[in-house]
Amino acid sequence: AKTMRWQTAQYHIMTEVQNSVIFDYNPQKDLMSICINQMEREPKEESMEDYLFCNRFLHIHPEDQEYLRAQFLNALATPCKSAMEFRGNFFDHGFHSCRAKYVSLPNAAGVVYRVVGIVEDIEDEAMLRQMASRDAMTGLLNHDATIHLVNEALRHNEEGAMIVIDIDDFKQVNDTLGHLFGDSFLQEISHAIRNVFREKDIIGRIGGDEFLVFCRGCFGLPLVKQKANQIFDAFRHIVVPE
Repeated sequence: AKTMRWQTAQYHIMTEVQNSVIFDYNPQKDLMSICINQMEREPKEESMEDYLFCNRFLHIHPEDQEYLRAQFLNALATPCKSAMEFRGNFFDHGFHSCRAKYVSLPNAAGVVYRVVGIVEDIEDEAMLRQMASRDAMTGLLNHDATIHLVNEALRHNEEGAMIVIDIDDFKQVNDTLGHLFGDSFLQEISHAIRNVFREKDIIGRIGGDEFLVFCRGCFGLPLVKQKANQIFDAFRHIVVPE
């Protein structure tokens, strides 16, 4: 009866939501079953054994796999209804931003025996959010987006190093050389900071001449000092276009 209800639910979801993936995870077998529903194509079904505990995340971006695994382990520990976002490649057009909505189902004893849900492609939504989260002048994350992402990282107990960069006496640059020069200077500063860190690090402009970096997975004073020295070295080589 449970199988019939889930198959009926799958049918209704697939007829209403295009470019979606229905998934059904069986923790007892460590088996992930998915059905990819792509516009103007027949649904494609796949089964992946040893999914969670052998990290067989075939459609998930490598940098997001550990996060996905942690979310599944949480869902297995306690029955829940939740959502998560990650980068996935389900429709043969490269990695896109995806959102999974899922529920973990307990048996009569309260033990989770299934995690089921739907994954949707939210690339267009993610691009709009990214545009709204960017500082117009530098292209870095703006203040609100930076603080939000750092808080989210800390909420998920991510390890990392927080680095705050403040440009001393920047007001004098604007006063003596003009605001156009000052804007170009900030853009070059931002470019230099971006080159020191990785794409997955959180890099934002949090004030007029203040920047914040959360270096994911970085810990220990020697590594932080190394990054600080790389920033100083990058700043020494800045040439502002005339």
